[in-house]
Formats: sequence, structure tokens, C-alpha cells
Amino acid sequence: TTYYQLEDYITNEIIVPFGDYSKISCDSTSNYFLLNLNALPQGRTYKIKLKIIENNISTIIDDKLIFEIV
Repeated sequence: TTYYQLEDYITNEIIVPFGDYSKISCDSTSNYFLLNLNALPQGRTYKIKLKIIENNISTIIDDKLIFEIV
């Protein structure tokens, strides 16, 4: 099971925490998630972290996945 977390890149405020509402979906092609960017203010930079749970072991991936709303 994999989840995403959305954070403000500057303040580190968590906008969308890891949890049932941030579970990453899967289809026959790939994994994906839908994020409503209209709810985020323009001119801000955000960071995405991933949390993978496998065999009851949690791993957080913070590969500096950042984007800006323009």
C-alpha cells in the first residue's frame, strides 16, 4: 500500500497527510493519484512525499518531488 503527503515546500506545513484520503491508486498501466490543484493558492511551491507499507514495514520516500502552482 502506498500513500502520498502534500507539504508546503517553504513552511513544511502538511496540506494533505498520509492516510486513507491520500492512498495511491493502481490500474493496469501504473500507479496514480488525483490531486485537486484548484484548491491550492498560486505562487506557492509544494513537495510530495511517498509512504510505502510492505510487510508491515513503512518506508518514507522524500526525493524532493516539488512543483509550483503558477
